Amino acid sequence: RVACGSSCAPSNENLAGTMGALVKKKGQSQMYVLSNNHVLDTFSKISGIAANKLTQDEREKLLSLEPELSKRVFSQDEAIQKVADTTRVANSELRDEDKPRGAFIFLGPSGTGKTELSTVFNEVMYGDKDSLLTIAMGEYKEKHAIAKLIGAPPGYEGFKAGGGILPQAMRANPRRGVIFDEAEKAEVEVFDVLMQIIDKGELIDNVGRPYSFKDATLFLTSNIGAEYFLDPDLTFEQAKALALDALGKKFRPEFLNRFQGRENIICFQRLDTPTIERIARRELSKLNSRIEKRGLKLSLSDESISQM
Repeated sequence: RVACGSSCAPSNENLAGTMGALVKKKGQSQMYVLSNNHVLDTFSKISGIAANKLTQDEREKLLSLEPELSKRVFSQDEAIQKVADTTRVANSELRDEDKPRGAFIFLGPSGTGKTELSTVFNEVMYGDKDSLLTIAMGEYKEKHAIAKLIGAPPGYEGFKAGGGILPQAMRANPRRGVIFDEAEKAEVEVFDVLMQIIDKGELIDNVGRPYSFKDATLFLTSNIGAEYFLDPDLTFEQAKALALDALGKKFRPEFLNRFQGRENIICFQRLDTPTIERIARRELSKLNSRIEKRGLKLSLSDESISQM
């Protein structure tokens, strides 16, 4: 069962068209001959859920979450454990079904894995890397910019069309991760919208239409307090305390409390040199996978990577 608006439900004609190649005539009647794969493929097109994930056991996915996340996010064990634990609770009967599956704030310096953790989580739990939605919060510094996010207000051009970037994306696929990148850069009204989403599990657009976020996971990333994590004279716990204090000065308490009473505000550690070298090798591998079709390969020795 998938929470899906009328916009993603096919008409009888469309469904028949999808299955048209499978129709066989028997006497005067028509009979649909469907295999499991046909049903899964059609349901995948309707729901936005990757077909190869529809048959995967949910418990297996949840139990293997930490090792899957650790394959691409290095030296952030505490962050990975917290995200995995919260996700397992969200998939149990303890979950409040009127809220998103999860909502997190990721704090830490650039390049420590905040976006990468959100990305790999989306691939593992939602089965489709292309379903991840990234909102660059720096584009919403002005009050009027919120119209781009949820739709134009009455009297403005585009009002009747309804819906901005966020409603349109959720209408297309309500099962996805959403990254609000560099959250501290956005206008305060944007956070009123986010509070509505976290509280109610839905967003009401500019013309009053609801869009469900109950199967979504939200990630807010921020560089607030990054300088503390990069200070070699501070321990991680000291840096965390200072960064959380700085976060509290930027955002209203009622907003921060929406994140499981601040339990889902997660700090990322600065990376040591061996970890940075692992990341360099990972990125080198990605590059080679893109250029190998041209018969090219880039090789770097461990010594070269260390010097870089």
